[in-house]
Formats: sequence, C-alpha cells, structure tokens
Amino acid sequence: MKAIVVHQYGGPEVLKFEDYPDPVPGPGQVLVRVAATSVNPIDYKRRAGLTKDFYPLHFPGLIGVDMAGTVLKIGPGVEGFSVGDQVFAMADNTYAELCVVMQRSWRRFPRGSI
Repeated sequence: MKAIVVHQYGGPEVLKFEDYPDPVPGPGQVLVRVAATSVNPIDYKRRAGLTKDFYPLHFPGLIGVDMAGTVLKIGPGVEGFSVGDQVFAMADNTYAELCVVMQRSWRRFPRGSI
C-alpha cells in the first residue's frame, strides 16, 4: 500500500509518500480502506518528536488518528459488522491507504448517509 511514512523526527519535510507493508487485522480488528483522514495537533507533535516520551514513533512509522473508510476484511471475534460497511474511527496509522482498527474504536455510518 501507499502511505505517508516517517523515518526520523522533524518537520513536514520528513513525511515521505512511499510503499509500506499492508496491515493485517488481528482478533477484534477490521482492515479498512481509508477514504479520509485528518491532521490533528497530535500528528505534528508525534512527527516532530514532541511526544516521544509517552507516544513514540517506531521508525519507519506512520502517524494519523482519525479516519473514515470501508471495511475490507474482518478479524476473528468481530461481530455486527460486514465487509463493505462504511465506518469512521479513531485509530493509529491512518495516513495510509489501509489501516487496522479495533472494533471498540469505530462506528458504522448510517446506510445512505454518504
């Protein structure tokens, strides 16, 4: 997949659009194709290294915490959701085409709302 990858702490210049391994959903997780993400203060603070004492990046790493997208794959133990559901969530590593989301962290968009 393509993602915005960070290889070192720094300013916006350390954000690189490149290939990154596809995530795989584990128990209680779903794989989502990201349609939209956001830029939050925590994202630039992580990129800059301002949170490395309590929320470090492991290089090469991804940032991003909000997303909306479509469920592609469901991990073991996930119930009540289906492939194709449109969801929004707080997650990790959302500056990417795909991300893994814990079931407790996301909600389905009402059918026909988007």
